[in-house]
Amino acid sequence: MSSPTTKATAIASMFTTALGAPRDQEAPEAVRIEESDATLRISAPVPPTLS
Repeated sequence: MSSPTTKATAIASMFTTALGAPRDQEAPEAVRIEESDATLRISAPVPPTLS
């Protein structure tokens, strides 16, 4: 079974591909994974064409 971090990484990769977001984490429009002790958060930019 995959760990939550592995699953979050896979989802973030899918968002990166689907949205055409840059892979460079320094870019402001990149898909990001934020991890704390109890949670994982994936944030992704939404292009204006997807209102």
